Amino acid sequence: MVADSERRRYFVLTAGRTGSTLLTAIMADAGADFAMPAPKDWDTARGGENELPEIQRAISHFRLAFELSPRKPLMPLAHWIWTWHRSLGKRHLKKALDKAIYVKSADLDWAVPYAIKVGYFPRIIVSYRPFGACALSFSQRLTIWSAETLAVEYDRTYRNAVLQMHAYGGCVVSYADLIDRTRTEWAANLAEVTGLAADALLASRDRRVKSTQHDEVELPVLYQSAEQSFAAVEALSGRAFPPSPQALRNWARKKEGV
Repeated sequence: MVADSERRRYFVLTAGRTGSTLLTAIMADAGADFAMPAPKDWDTARGGENELPEIQRAISHFRLAFELSPRKPLMPLAHWIWTWHRSLGKRHLKKALDKAIYVKSADLDWAVPYAIKVGYFPRIIVSYRPFGACALSFSQRLTIWSAETLAVEYDRTYRNAVLQMHAYGGCVVSYADLIDRTRTEWAANLAEVTGLAADALLASRDRRVKSTQHDEVELPVLYQSAEQSFAAVEALSGRAFPPSPQALRNWARKKEGV
């Protein structure tokens, strides 16, 4: 069984500062529907475009529920607050997925598990780059964040992304894939997952990426756990993953109203 095409939604996961805005602009040029216009230019210093407000609200509520308690609380007041946040999160997520076929945001891994609950089957597209490069970029934007805080967020995002990739299927696209014009395999994998044309993806990449952009600067290891998280995602490169039997069974039960 394969989830109905009209009920599929594509989640672009990122820890931030990974080139996800460039990736989604390229995808939008090739026909991906983010329910908003693609940015005309890609600004490496700005980022954060192609993100629906409804998705931001959903993520905020899911995160607040989880930070209150990873499991359903037993105490009545905590249980009510926890349930309220999850309910609002699902409501905003459904609004976003009713509107857009593709969604992108940092912290989107919080929302993926609820997609089937609101009637959509998720597919996963992971935008990533090494932790050191992300931290260096963040250091010029979020100066109150410590490297340790960034590492915790990075680890959570990409460890969840690896699990969700194996559950729901999809592919990964690195920042290096996007800025190196000799790399093309990512487009074929993304085309297999989404149905977008690989030629259109590559043509948009070549048009949007400036020739002055260059490879990543190699940085020392800041956190071994983040290096392991990066390696786990990097190991998924080079292929498109199908949905797991477990996720498809869950989807079948949802459709049958079980």
